[in-house]
Amino acid sequence: DRISIITFLGQAHHQNGGLVEASRCFEEALEELRTKKTESDLPQAVILNNLACAMQSFGKYEEAISCFQEALALDGGGKKQRQGNPRVAVILNNMGDAYQSLCLYDEAIHCYIEAFTIEQKIYGDNRAHPFIAATLHNLGSAYRDIGDFVAAITAFQSSLQIKEIVFGKNAMHPEIAATLDGLASMKRRLGDVASAKQLTARALLIRRTAYGEDTDNLEIAESLTNMGINSLDSHEGFQQSLSLFEEAYAIRNRMLKDRPHPCIGRSLQNIGVALFKLQQYELAKTKHQEALEVFRQVFAPDAKNADIAGALGGIGSCLCHLGDKTEGRQLLEEAVTVWKATSGSSHPDITRLYSSLAKVMLEQGDFSKATATLTEALDIVRRVDGARCSVAASKEGKHTTEEGASTSYPLDENVSDGTDEEAGAVKAGDGKLKVLPRSYTADEATILGELGVACFLSGDDRAMSFLQESLSATGQVHGQNHNSYANALGNLGAATLQGGNVTKAIEHFTESLQILEGLYGNEGTHEKLEQVLNNLGYAYEAMGDLRTALVYFDRVIEIQKRKGTYEEPGMK
Repeated sequence: DRISIITFLGQAHHQNGGLVEASRCFEEALEELRTKKTESDLPQAVILNNLACAMQSFGKYEEAISCFQEALALDGGGKKQRQGNPRVAVILNNMGDAYQSLCLYDEAIHCYIEAFTIEQKIYGDNRAHPFIAATLHNLGSAYRDIGDFVAAITAFQSSLQIKEIVFGKNAMHPEIAATLDGLASMKRRLGDVASAKQLTARALLIRRTAYGEDTDNLEIAESLTNMGINSLDSHEGFQQSLSLFEEAYAIRNRMLKDRPHPCIGRSLQNIGVALFKLQQYELAKTKHQEALEVFRQVFAPDAKNADIAGALGGIGSCLCHLGDKTEGRQLLEEAVTVWKATSGSSHPDITRLYSSLAKVMLEQGDFSKATATLTEALDIVRRVDGARCSVAASKEGKHTTEEGASTSYPLDENVSDGTDEEAGAVKAGDGKLKVLPRSYTADEATILGELGVACFLSGDDRAMSFLQESLSATGQVHGQNHNSYANALGNLGAATLQGGNVTKAIEHFTESLQILEGLYGNEGTHEKLEQVLNNLGYAYEAMGDLRTALVYFDRVIEIQKRKGTYEEPGMK
């Protein structure tokens, strides 16, 4: 009938990125159905769900939730009616995704758990069904976002196990790619970047095989983004990250036809992060400003959410590196306020804003506030479930993945009742977690080092303890040939030098220099090289070996000349 055709046309526009056209089709179908201009067997709840999904893709989350609630009222008003209706579970999943996008995690998890309960009742507790797998995936993404890493990994692994039963273990199916991405994000957060890279590469291969190597597709853009995030782990990967983020941005722009959309803003933010890592602070600031403009177009000028907070924080960090520490600190403080207002003060991702804010506090000599800020950050990462455990799964649970978002599904007129013979049984006991001895996360290792520096500068006796723990944690997370490990050695060396043990300090600085020269080259200009060479000069000067001290100071001058920052004596 006409309404079904209009609805299917809307779904086609939605899948092709034509969100305006999709919304018009769904609104037209809904209007005709409500005014009874045309007879149709298609329920209003189906069209409302599809309209809400289009709004959600547009970033209009509040409007989408209103549509989902209206669809639920029509399709699942009574408790018994809800429990036996597979469409209700789909709508609840989609509504949970909208809540999650607004950082309303309790509401999102409530929706996912209710959907999971309905699906278990319909399809059976031990039934391998794709809808159950999708709900478990969404639960994993929500648990990840609130920092409950153990629950997130459990949900992602259970989802992957079911999908591999349903679609085949080696199937090139996009649903498998989505959960691989989710698992990879957890591996990365727990410091296992190598596994995360393997999983994201597999997810990208699946998506390109499914959709076409040269096809513009938002899921392919997501995989490229996830690969870029993984490459930010080391200096040699920064340029690769920038290329991947720019490729993802170009795909999203072509798909969305330059319309403002949250994923466009996030792509711009990612490009800004890569440029910041490459020390191109002016360009990075511009990208974060462009991202903020996109978010304000999408969410309204006075909106407050995690995307807005991230853009403000990015601009603030760039300004600090460009010398405007006053305005940079103000923006970072505003970003923290916005984040707390929307995501709470205990969300693990706020610790990155705390780190940036504490750094400028230290540079401004505000040591006590910096120490308090970093102490709060350390408390947050240590409160997070799973942040002090490494998690391994037995048998089928050895897979890994990346930044998988929740999955939204348009509804067709008919939903499977779970009686299809392709659905298999889930083996009891597969995918159970084994909690191994205490380990660190990358965030915890970083904050320990920053807190050690803050304590050192403020004369706090805990400095050496934090710095030594940071070195151990960083070596465990990143290995001993990583810029973060070199940085931890440099910080420990500075504290050791201040304590009077010059020989030990020189050992730490020399080891740090060897790592950095291996990463950036003997003729590199990275600021970390400049810092450790300076520190070696001071250390040898303190030892009384002025000749060796001058060798290191001369190397600092050469770096400054190559960078164009050297000032001849007497110029000031």
